[in-house]
Amino acid sequence: MGKDGVIRLSAPRRAALQRLVLPVLVLLSVTMIVVGKLDQVVFEPLRISFTDAAAPTLDALSRPIAAAGNLIDRARGVINLYQENGRLEAGPLARQMAAGGKHGESWQHCDPLVLDMS
Repeated sequence: MGKDGVIRLSAPRRAALQRLVLPVLVLLSVTMIVVGKLDQVVFEPLRISFTDAAAPTLDALSRPIAAAGNLIDRARGVINLYQENGRLEAGPLARQMAAGGKHGESWQHCDPLVLDMS
């Protein structure tokens, strides 16, 4: 080792090291490719078996969640129906019907749809 902390190699050793670097890197890259392909081949059946084993459990867990979603949708529908009913009850036609019409006539005389049919 030199004074500056760098390893000094003789010329023949340095030439031998330079000749070995490329084949070692090529061998390392080929090994990584083979291990990567082997990894896919080995783990694919394991992944499939795990998915097949977990499917019934996931199905059983998803049913209560789906039921809760349906319950929420029904509750929203009831709330919307209640709000629409309140809006219709508070409208001018509802007030006229509750008061017996302008001159005490029935609700058919106040409803524009019924009047168009006459």
